[in-house]
Amino acid sequence: MENVEELRRKVRELEERIKWYEENQKHLENLIDEYNELVKKQFEDYDELMKEIGSRTAIDPITRTYNRNYIMKLMGMCHQKAFEDKKKYALIFLDVDKFGRINERYGRDAGDKVLTKIARFLKANLRIPLDIIGRIGADEFLVLLMEISKDDAIKVAKRLHENLGEFEMKLDGENLKINVSVSMVHYPEDGNSVEELLELGEELINRTKAERDGGLRYLG
Repeated sequence: MENVEELRRKVRELEERIKWYEENQKHLENLIDEYNELVKKQFEDYDELMKEIGSRTAIDPITRTYNRNYIMKLMGMCHQKAFEDKKKYALIFLDVDKFGRINERYGRDAGDKVLTKIARFLKANLRIPLDIIGRIGADEFLVLLMEISKDDAIKVAKRLHENLGEFEMKLDGENLKINVSVSMVHYPEDGNSVEELLELGEELINRTKAERDGGLRYLG
């Protein structure tokens, strides 16, 4: 009898193990299906982005940099790739101080010239096409620095800030000094998601502008 009972016990254990493997196999198959759908969606999004490059839907007409909608899409793609490949990147926010006053005093054409000149400066001083520039507001630019450490990103932010500190333009016969406030955030040291980094970058630049024009702020 003992042998029969022992055999039954082993059969039950085996049946439970088989059931466990079957359930986990099903779970694994579901995960694989979900993963394949995500990969498919990612490639579809990538194809959509590639189609938009060079089109009017991707480019800001004044600065000839990427517009807000497009650079946000690019950021999502770049963040996903950085997460998967364990890479680092940084965001630099640049905000033209008192831009509304420039428009009011000298006209919108003058304001457009200021934005265009800043955009040209950024293109000349960054690693295009590795680094990405976009206009995300009436007076604000966003720079995405790919594959960069926080120390190196700080150096870039300081260099841009220092050079922009000497930024002048001649408007209506006047030499006008243009102040640009700058902030920098880094992935993964300052945040783990695009939303966290954008929120922190905006918070830092707003704190900078509240204290003085033409400031620079970052964590660390």
